[in-house]
Amino acid sequence: MNRINRIRRVCSLTVASIFCTSVLLIASIGTSAAAEGFNDNNDGYNQCVIQSMRGTRSVTAVQIMQNACQKLWFEAAMMRDVDKRYYVCLLQSLPGVENDYGAQVVAAACGRQAGR
Repeated sequence: MNRINRIRRVCSLTVASIFCTSVLLIASIGTSAAAEGFNDNNDGYNQCVIQSMRGTRSVTAVQIMQNACQKLWFEAAMMRDVDKRYYVCLLQSLPGVENDYGAQVVAAACGRQAGR
C-alpha cells in the first residue's frame, strides 16, 4: 500500500490523470498478477501502451514509452522507487513528443527529476 501512496503523491502533482490511473492499476493489480505468474493477462500493459502512444510522432518516444509500460507492468515488484518514478515521469511527459531529440531531452529530465 505504501508504494501506491507514493505513486498517488507523484500523480497528484500532474494533470496527466489518465497516465496516473494506468500506473495505479499497474501497481496495484498488475505487479501482483505478474509476480504470481499470471503473465497471460496483459490488459494493463496493453492499456498503458494504448494510452501513452496517442499523438506521439517520435519513434524514440514510442520505444521509450513501450519500455516504460513493460517495466512498470512486469517488473515493478523488483524495481527501486527511483526507477518507478522515472518510468512514471516518462509516461506522463513523453506523449505528444514529435521528434527524437525532444524524446531524449524529456528522458534526461525525467532521469534527473527521479534522482537517477
